[in-house]
Amino acid sequence: MVYITFMRIGMFLVLLITNWRLANLKNYRLYYPTIAFIMVINLVASYLTYDHPLWYFQKSKLFPNDAMVDLWLTFVTFPLIVILYLSRYPYQSQWKRQFAYIAQWGFLFSLIEGIFIITKGLTYQNGWNFWWSVVVWLVMFPVFTLHHRKRYLWAWFICIGFLLFIIYYFDIPITEMK
Repeated sequence: MVYITFMRIGMFLVLLITNWRLANLKNYRLYYPTIAFIMVINLVASYLTYDHPLWYFQKSKLFPNDAMVDLWLTFVTFPLIVILYLSRYPYQSQWKRQFAYIAQWGFLFSLIEGIFIITKGLTYQNGWNFWWSVVVWLVMFPVFTLHHRKRYLWAWFICIGFLLFIIYYFDIPITEMK
């Protein structure tokens, strides 16, 4: 599965170059709280679903197991996504433009995930499917915005509520955790 490694590294390089060219990197400190927030959310979700995974990342030479891919996403990919997304967000625009911006990002990352599904770099388990991922992407980007606008409690409330819903809906056995 060498091409899976190339896809992951390719996505990283595209995000890195796009950030370098388009993101407001001078103000990266403004984005740090939201980056830390998404890291915590992703690590908690990964921990809670460790024994009852909803998706599985295909291993490869550079990423020998699912946990390594998840850590790569948490500490490398998501920070680059947050910086680019927030630094280009149309804060001063009307709500329609902001909605379109969020929808574009949700569509883009749903498309990227779809490519990983088609190439078997990612598979779903325990009832999860592509449409649930689309919902997650469409929830995640507005939450980034809320958190960045210092609506921390709302961002936490939405994420915890969504996580509790997923635990309940997908029957994730949290009582059996070690």
